[in-house]
Amino acid sequence: PTLNHIDSSFIMGGDDLGSDDEFLAAPVVAEDSDGGREIGGDTGVGGNDATKNALSKRKRKRGQPSRSGDGGIDDDGDGSSDMIDDGDMDAAGTTEKPEKKQAKTIAPSEDKKAKQAWMKLARNMAESTCEGQAAFLSKLVGVKVDPSCTVGAVDVDTDSASSSMADRMQKVISKKRMKTWAIKGTPMIVIVCISARRAVAVLKDLAPYKLRVAKLFAKHLSVKEQESMLTDETFPIAIGTPHRLVALASSGHLSFSKSRLLVLDAHVNPKNFTVCSLPDTVPHTKELIKDYVIPQWEESHGRKKSDVKIAFL
Repeated sequence: PTLNHIDSSFIMGGDDLGSDDEFLAAPVVAEDSDGGREIGGDTGVGGNDATKNALSKRKRKRGQPSRSGDGGIDDDGDGSSDMIDDGDMDAAGTTEKPEKKQAKTIAPSEDKKAKQAWMKLARNMAESTCEGQAAFLSKLVGVKVDPSCTVGAVDVDTDSASSSMADRMQKVISKKRMKTWAIKGTPMIVIVCISARRAVAVLKDLAPYKLRVAKLFAKHLSVKEQESMLTDETFPIAIGTPHRLVALASSGHLSFSKSRLLVLDAHVNPKNFTVCSLPDTVPHTKELIKDYVIPQWEESHGRKKSDVKIAFL
């Protein structure tokens, strides 16, 4: 088809009326040097050589093909006219979006298999032996953890109507000892949860204890408020998320030097992650245990290994 058969709205493509595209919809009228008018002839674009050269250069600059000698658009050698390329416009004059490249399907790598194996191991850690838990922790934090520092599997009555965190903790540590705790800045038990929402659920589980519990996670108290709370008050139990616990430990307001039990919550979230396998919590859990818990336990004088424990409850 010739240029005259192409809809002008398609050619304009939404440009203003002062754009160069208006020359494609009508012959060009140019003035001679003596004031006369010259209308384009056989070439389809009239005027003298300077006018034609200027128009051709301006069209090429805009990414448009030049006009052929018979009034059509230059073809690519196949005898058919080419469409005007103005950003891949459709018939309505709108710009088409480039097709998105589909992601290639890649076979599961060794890293993915190792990740899945680690997730499965973390989910079953609450039922593991002391040796198994020590080996898991050693790999998690990168330092050797002695089996004597772990609790191992905790037997909970399966016929019981409830198997809350309070039920499991009571198998590990005496409630009487918790009631008499009076050391500021160092909770007797620190529970590490996968999220703030899970921490709130554990907090409700511990309600029957009727003990003061420090809430060391976001969305309830600011870091400054939690630092002041740990400095001025005593808490037998603290519940927190890895990131917030690390922040409080790094500032020196949370100490593990006198703590008796670190609980790694064995709760499995809907995506089958635990606090020891979720990518968002693993780095801070590792940092918490490696840089703060273990060193402070080792530096505390007169402490036996049997006095401190890490439990998966």
